[in-house]
Amino acid sequence: MLKATDIKRYFVTELYPGARYTAGVLREDIETVLLKSGYEKLETFPASSNLLSRILAYQKVRKMSINKLMTPACVFFHFPVRSRVNRYFFSLLNKNGIKTIAYVHDFEGIRDKDKKLLKKEFRQLKQFNIIIAQNRLMKELIERETANKNVIELKMYDYLGVPEPVDQPSPKGPIIFAGNLEKASFISQLHNIPSLDFHIYGESPPASTAPNIHYKGKKDPRTLPPVIAKDGSYGLVWDGTSIQAGLDAGDYLRINTPHKLALYIMAGLPPIVWNESAMAGWVQQQQIGIAVSSLYDLKQRLEGITENEYRNFQENMKGIRRNMAVGYYLNKAINIAEQLLD
Repeated sequence: MLKATDIKRYFVTELYPGARYTAGVLREDIETVLLKSGYEKLETFPASSNLLSRILAYQKVRKMSINKLMTPACVFFHFPVRSRVNRYFFSLLNKNGIKTIAYVHDFEGIRDKDKKLLKKEFRQLKQFNIIIAQNRLMKELIERETANKNVIELKMYDYLGVPEPVDQPSPKGPIIFAGNLEKASFISQLHNIPSLDFHIYGESPPASTAPNIHYKGKKDPRTLPPVIAKDGSYGLVWDGTSIQAGLDAGDYLRINTPHKLALYIMAGLPPIVWNESAMAGWVQQQQIGIAVSSLYDLKQRLEGITENEYRNFQENMKGIRRNMAVGYYLNKAINIAEQLLD
């Protein structure tokens, strides 16, 4: 009988150095965990507009699938598989009977409200043997749409290379928001909550000049947790155009877990999430933060939190933070995946 230890394990690398301030650091951590877990890196040429470069790229992955990858083997992919070269490589692996694992970063069809693209994404996802989903709601969606029962819930991201925060956030400081500010147009409405201060981190200053909105610049994700631990009290996970509910891009929070949730936990900042988001159940179950239906409710909700409750949030984050720092969550998911490949 085939054992997980008999299977050769690989991953298709997909790092974007220019995107370290958004999703890039997550991919770095994933690939670091995979390397430490015995996965071998496979490098494919990116697609190019140059005809000769394209030919060479396709030839490389064709030779790789024939000469290097012998069954039994499994190959880990970041999903969506955007590169045409990687999609071609994936089709060769399927043809050769090599098992595949998909780690779902995004559903662009849901995020962009593009039904045609979403059908295409599910069609591609159906071809994977094992799928790793961000959260329970994403797992259930994938199971419904693909009929694949080998879907694993990640639960939380890992976050490597960050020391324990020296400063313990206090419950009466500003609310931190860090991330892609181009998607967060709700920031321009935060002046409607003048009694709360918001400290904003990311590329490009927000347009608002309201006195309660303070732009703090762009920081490397590896050094940001201790900065915001010293600067704020809570971490806000929000998106879209409205401070009242998850509208437009914010609606994507119903299925997606933004990486900023991991950032706040690493900093010891209790997260504030939308109560209809995919994160809300987990955050409340772990007792590490709060869920609100609207940011208009935030002031009253925060005033009701005692010093002891706040310190309990921080205490409950400590174990999660230790797990994240050593790659526990992805390691657990890939261990389950490998057992399913037996």
